[in-house]
Amino acid sequence: MRKIMISMFITMAMLSCGSQEETMDNSGNPSGSVQSTASSYTIVEYYATWCGYCSQFAPVLDKFEDSNPDISVVRKDIDSYPAEVEKNSIFSVPTLIFYDNNAEVARNSGYMSLDILQDWVDGMTD
Repeated sequence: MRKIMISMFITMAMLSCGSQEETMDNSGNPSGSVQSTASSYTIVEYYATWCGYCSQFAPVLDKFEDSNPDISVVRKDIDSYPAEVEKNSIFSVPTLIFYDNNAEVARNSGYMSLDILQDWVDGMTD
């Protein structure tokens, strides 16, 4: 049932877009060309080009990224990475996964304001 739901979810995609996307290692964790920073923190956003909430959330995440240069932000279009979507149990978009040293610490699905996003991250980095 899960595979059918994911297949239907992915099939709904109408467009794909070339945004800031990176590779993941075999465990689904960020790797490859993710910018190296002094911090070990990475946020991976799973989004879809056809998702209204994702479009509304994009500028929020951009502002967050600008004000938090010590945290790497990776964007993954679910239509381009169906195996990762299934492996990481992504059932809604936008979904953020917060990693510390390539280990998943927390995830959040749905739109967040900049203040809520900052509070969510601060709770894991303090």
